[in-house]
Amino acid sequence: GRVAVVFGATRTGPVAAALVESDSEEWAEEVVAVLRAHTAESVTVVAYKGRRGSIPRTSSGKPRRRIVWGQIDAGDLAGWDRVAVLGEALDQPVPAGA
Repeated sequence: GRVAVVFGATRTGPVAAALVESDSEEWAEEVVAVLRAHTAESVTVVAYKGRRGSIPRTSSGKPRRRIVWGQIDAGDLAGWDRVAVLGEALDQPVPAGA
């Protein structure tokens, strides 16, 4: 319940992003490896960490993936730190702590 994964495409290519509500980054390499194992080499894989409650949710508790993807695509993922990335398809890197 503290993880959401979204897939989409930027102008420079496809992206798979995992958002994890966590204080640590110990999980980041494993998450990126799992996503890489299930995506093509052309897909940029990125992991973000945020504080608990940061993933936008519907009233029934499901992650609001379209909203999350819109924030990633716009380079406006406020409150999240990018902790791991494989590939280069992100148009605008998201600054740490943004």
